[in-house]
Amino acid sequence: VKKIGEMAFYKCNAKNVTLKNIDSIGESSFEKSKINSVALQNIGTIDSWAFMRCGAKSGVLKRVKKMKKGVFMACTQLKTVKISGVKTIGSSAFEDCGKLEKVFLGEATQTLGECCFSGCMKLKKLVMTSKKKLNWKIDQRIWQRNKLKIKPFNSCDSLKHVYLKSGKVSKSI
Repeated sequence: VKKIGEMAFYKCNAKNVTLKNIDSIGESSFEKSKINSVALQNIGTIDSWAFMRCGAKSGVLKRVKKMKKGVFMACTQLKTVKISGVKTIGSSAFEDCGKLEKVFLGEATQTLGECCFSGCMKLKKLVMTSKKKLNWKIDQRIWQRNKLKIKPFNSCDSLKHVYLKSGKVSKSI
């Protein structure tokens, strides 16, 4: 299988989703599915809302070329996400994942789209291993907590620690 079509597994009852070497995962393909975990490796493109409102509690993404907007938006059971080999995380990718507590970003991650973690009220820990400068879109109106104005983390009131594993900095917010 090289392509998962649009809405192909909409509202399915699969327990775990493990996909490797797929060119594309279509729009809303697993939306509202009752999934426990998602593991994606060597994926070309994950289209918008592919896993939106699914029941996944954990997600592992390795080597994804393009991640469009709202991919895991409103996954209310999602607690942990590990991302490596993903250069850009699309806008609203994890927005409103209310139980998300921990995010690990690998060194390939360079861009966080607007509101990508917005509304993740229980997000406590963000670990970034990137040695390159992250490109965060700044907005003066959003999230002015402790003088930080980082729109990707709007309404992440529990976020207290950001760990930069460049070997130099570990920063508390």
